[in-house]
Amino acid sequence: MTQQEATIRLKTLRLTLKFNYFDRSRQYDISSYNNQNQLFHRIRADCEQFVRDISTKCLKNPRENLDNYQLYLYCIHEQIPHLTLIQTCSDIENNCTIEIVLIRIKNKIATNSLQECSLTIPQHCSRCGKSMVGDALLHAVVCRSCDQLFHGSCAPYFTHYCVPGEAVPQPKQTKAITRTSLKQTGSSESSIDAQIPFFIKNENIYRRAHMKLTTSSLHIETGSKQYFSLPLENVQNVYIVHQINNFTKHRFEVVCSNLLICIGKRSESDDARLITDQFCSTLILKWDTVLANIKQRKKNLRIATKRPEIAYTNPPTHSLRPSERHVSLYKFPPEECNQQDMHDIYEFTNEPIGQGSFGFVVGAMRRSTKQKIAVKYIDYSKCSPSSYEERYAEIDILCKLKHPNILKFEACFARQEGLYIFTERMDKDLYEYITSNGYLSETVSKFIIYQILTAVAYLHETDICHCDIKPENLLINFIHDSSLNNRSIELVKLADFGYARIILDHSLRRTQVGTKVYMSPELYHNERGYNKLTDIWAVGIVLYACLSGKTPYDHNNVAKAEEYVNNSNYMYSEWIGISSTAKDFISSNLLVTNPQNRTKANEALRHEWFKDESLYKNLKLLEILCAKKYPSVNAEQNWLTKDLIHS
Repeated sequence: MTQQEATIRLKTLRLTLKFNYFDRSRQYDISSYNNQNQLFHRIRADCEQFVRDISTKCLKNPRENLDNYQLYLYCIHEQIPHLTLIQTCSDIENNCTIEIVLIRIKNKIATNSLQECSLTIPQHCSRCGKSMVGDALLHAVVCRSCDQLFHGSCAPYFTHYCVPGEAVPQPKQTKAITRTSLKQTGSSESSIDAQIPFFIKNENIYRRAHMKLTTSSLHIETGSKQYFSLPLENVQNVYIVHQINNFTKHRFEVVCSNLLICIGKRSESDDARLITDQFCSTLILKWDTVLANIKQRKKNLRIATKRPEIAYTNPPTHSLRPSERHVSLYKFPPEECNQQDMHDIYEFTNEPIGQGSFGFVVGAMRRSTKQKIAVKYIDYSKCSPSSYEERYAEIDILCKLKHPNILKFEACFARQEGLYIFTERMDKDLYEYITSNGYLSETVSKFIIYQILTAVAYLHETDICHCDIKPENLLINFIHDSSLNNRSIELVKLADFGYARIILDHSLRRTQVGTKVYMSPELYHNERGYNKLTDIWAVGIVLYACLSGKTPYDHNNVAKAEEYVNNSNYMYSEWIGISSTAKDFISSNLLVTNPQNRTKANEALRHEWFKDESLYKNLKLLEILCAKKYPSVNAEQNWLTKDLIHS
């Protein structure tokens, strides 16, 4: 064991026992205990003795017997204000506070008698709520008084009282952790950091460390003078264990030659688990990038020395599980790279771009052209089987679409841990553009909405309904050219086809999809069914948001959408300087409650509002600039202006 590895191993467990307003510090030499159960019994005995020592000051009746109370222990860490019921030693963290809670046992409730038993069919544990299957059925524990069943590891270490239907008490929390993405934490392109629980295999005592991830190493700071640095090239494997084993307390494993670092806790809150999952997913990406760079350097060295090419082998894997992460299970690479895998084609730069419910978006670069790319990573652990189908349906649709106002699909790779979708990189989304300016002028809004309707018309001609048009899914590139006199022009592209559906002209769908505020009335009254014109309603809400900086109603009032949009005094009373033609376009063509009377996309492009000479000139200029900047895009020369009637 090296000196640096010794710094990360835990020798002394430090705890603070707290009961009411009293606390006591305790230290435990881990090497003096033979196993985790022995250490846990010692901690619990100390808690009981601590309560007995001060019981005369805390109990209403000092003479009352403590045996009439049931003892609960909760783990509290100062950096993560989340309470965890302590059931085993792995629920305890180093330097944490153990909050002791006494619950008085109701009268006429007798203590039980626990005994081991063997079960033949799966049952639920009365303590942790998880199913008992496999070997756990052979080592179950039953209460002969109330028939409650427990895992062998969950069997109460204290006297269990039979209180049917009474839940474990949860102390009131004073602070909640907030959901924070990597982009919001202010992390730079070169490093990402977070407060994350971990333990070393065979120690099984959690510690909360400040972990920092750079492009080449993982730094773990466990104390003011304890610092461990692990080069990513020394990592042999990273396992997502919560997808493999439902009985582990941790979520990820980082395998090194002499260490097995277990990261994350299943018992943490959803928000805390999100931070851990996000950090470890980024760790996997960076580690994969390091391995790919090593492979590329070896390949270049072989070419330079003209030696016979030797197949690159993956680093040795952990003996507990086979490695399936290095090769894509399914891939759809660019045509000229059909024999190459993901990291042979792309280099991950890992700038955080966005965060979603199923994963996140980071930056990458195509090795051959140095072109910037966006990578949408979808974590399988956060997806249901139906979500898998939606993601692959999204890829099928993206492959078919070729239009300058639709995000260009590059490639996709399915691996053990998740799905990677590569698309072109854009500057920002429409939501960010609106909020940074407060609202957009009528001229800019007209220019943007015309491009959106052009993309929607193209989709509807191919019988595709997007079903989730909103500012966050409308991406913008700002094109600069010397002819623009130091200004830029907006190229808008429609993205995120996860909810897209094939809908024929005379067909209706009833599955409710999309984002509430932008859903048409027939979508959330799904007994009616909906068709492609639901996208037109969403475009109307987007236009309203562009002109006013807000939506006409929030997600709590979508059921009253028809009432709001039909009230012109409510909709437009605060609008100043907006033309009556724009208001008419919204109320009479886009936000029409009856879908049969709603204007189709190709007809909306010929509305009076778009009969504008300056709009025509700007669109024509955009066509010319796009032909220069994106020569590979197979588009009509006048894809924007062909339907525009100008004076």
